[in-house]
Amino acid sequence: MAGPALISQAAHAEEILPGPIPARAEKVIDGDTLEVVAAIWPGLATRARVRLSRIDAPELASPCEAARAKALEARAVLENAVTGVPLRLVNIRPEHAYGRILADVQLADGSDLGELLLAVGLAKPYKNKVRCDWCAAAPRCSIALK
Repeated sequence: MAGPALISQAAHAEEILPGPIPARAEKVIDGDTLEVVAAIWPGLATRARVRLSRIDAPELASPCEAARAKALEARAVLENAVTGVPLRLVNIRPEHAYGRILADVQLADGSDLGELLLAVGLAKPYKNKVRCDWCAAAPRCSIALK
């Protein structure tokens, strides 16, 4: 009897919840991660860390000073965009690392936060491959560029 329950849980782990789920930002962690409070049922909310889907922003802990400066800029742009405004989480799915969920995060007018960061040059498209830091001297770049 335990077998079917485990199979069912594994199948659900790969599903996408289309949303939209209303949310508000509690904290901006970095240029592609937010902590939100999401309304999952009338009168019921939950806190979650959400990584913006489809983009990669520079890392605050990069070994490269220029990348760290871009990371601070990306975080500031994201903070300005989400402070005090309602958000919507769509295409929500689990991330297999770091205890976050992946989602497209939209402002109330439907504009996508990932697209905003791409448009201002503070994010790169990310398609679940090895990420290259924003500095050619970063160790991951030799792996990512092969």
